[in-house]
Amino acid sequence: MKNWNEEDFQKALSNHERMLKERPGDAELLRKYQIISLEYERYKKEREEEQTMLSQLKQKIEARIGEPVDNGDLLTAIEMAKSDVVANLLILGYDVTTQMFEDAVVDCLRTYKKRIAM
Repeated sequence: MKNWNEEDFQKALSNHERMLKERPGDAELLRKYQIISLEYERYKKEREEEQTMLSQLKQKIEARIGEPVDNGDLLTAIEMAKSDVVANLLILGYDVTTQMFEDAVVDCLRTYKKRIAM
């Protein structure tokens, strides 16, 4: 279940619900259904937290740049910043703060926008 997505959870829950109707007294099946349900709730909560973090990062970046940022451009800049931070800081043994990563995202976003403007 660790690498499951929304669709995987929904299919598993649907299948287990169907099987529970066919075998209502199956304690093991009920236990598996409950585990899947709990894992699905945890999955949804983690996705909500990730979305909140990404929204906050986007708002910070937009405030620093002074204009709205396209989600696709932001994702590209984040990937570029990850590569930059890993290659230039982490490999050399530096600690990386959130502020340093945000700085890298802003720099990469500006560079990316210049490239696509050419």
